[in-house]
Amino acid sequence: MLILLLIIACTGVFAQEEQTAYRMIPPMVYVGDRARLVVPLPDFSGSGDIALHAAQIPPSPDIDIHRVTLEQRPDSNYLIIEFTAFRAGNLELPPIDIAGEIISGLEIGINSVLASGETRPVLTGPADPLAIPGTSFLVYGTLCILILILLLAMWALFWGRKRLKNWIDAWKRRWLLVSMARVEKNLRKALAKGTAYRTILDILSFEFRSFLSFFFTDSCRSMTAAEFNHALFLDDYSIENKKFLSAFFGRCDFTRFSGKEITGHETQVILGELRSFLTALGKAKRVQRETT
Repeated sequence: MLILLLIIACTGVFAQEEQTAYRMIPPMVYVGDRARLVVPLPDFSGSGDIALHAAQIPPSPDIDIHRVTLEQRPDSNYLIIEFTAFRAGNLELPPIDIAGEIISGLEIGINSVLASGETRPVLTGPADPLAIPGTSFLVYGTLCILILILLLAMWALFWGRKRLKNWIDAWKRRWLLVSMARVEKNLRKALAKGTAYRTILDILSFEFRSFLSFFFTDSCRSMTAAEFNHALFLDDYSIENKKFLSAFFGRCDFTRFSGKEITGHETQVILGELRSFLTALGKAKRVQRETT
C-alpha cells in the first residue's frame, strides 16, 4: 500500500513539472526564424483571453516580439509568445505585463545556422571569362597595329619629316609628269582626228605652262619665252633646260601668232619636243632623288 502511494505521488510531481514546463514551436529555432513560445501559467488569476501586440511590449535588441496571447483552457492557462530572434545562444525575453501581472525570467535557446566548427560561408571568386575563339588574336593584333602606328607617327614627327616631304614631292612630280604625258598623248589623238592646229597649240601652251608652275612651284602662266632664260627657279637645273624652254615657247608662240598657216608637221615636231623634254625631266629627277 505504501509503495502504491509513493508511485502516485511521483506521478503527480512529474505531471506538475510537465504542466509547468514551457516549450517552443518548432523545437529547434534558428536565428531569423519566426517561432512561438508556449508557457503554462497554472497560477494566473486573471479571466478571459488577452492579446498584446508588438507596440505594447518592451523592445529588445536581440528579439523582435510580434504578439503575446493569453489563452485560458479548462486544464490550465497558457501564454503564447510569437517572436523572431536575431542572435544565437540563450536569450532572455523582456518582462511582459499582462493583466497586471509581470511575466519575466523567460529564456529561450536559439541555434546558429552554422554547425559547430564551421565558418561563415563565403562566395567564391568570379569565374574566368569565356574564351571566344579568335579573341586573343584580335586583341593582340589590334594592340600591335596601334603600337606600329604610334611608332610610325613618332618617326615621321622626329626623324622622317624631311624624308616624308621628299617622298610627297617626288610622288607629286611623278603624278604631274604622268598627267602632262597624258595631255600630250590626247593632243596627238586630236591631231589625228583633224582638230585645228592652232587649237592644239593653244591647249599645249596653256597646259605646259600650268605643268611647269606646279612642277617648279613658281608661276609660269604669264611668262614669255625670253623670261625662261632668266627664271630663278630653274637655277638648280641645267642651262640646256632653260634654253630648251625659251626656244620651245618661242617657236610655239611664233607659230601661233605669226599669221602664217600652221602645218601638221610643225605641230607634230612641237609635240615631239615636248615628249622628249618630259622623258628627260623624269630621268633627271629620278637620278637626283637616288643621289640624295
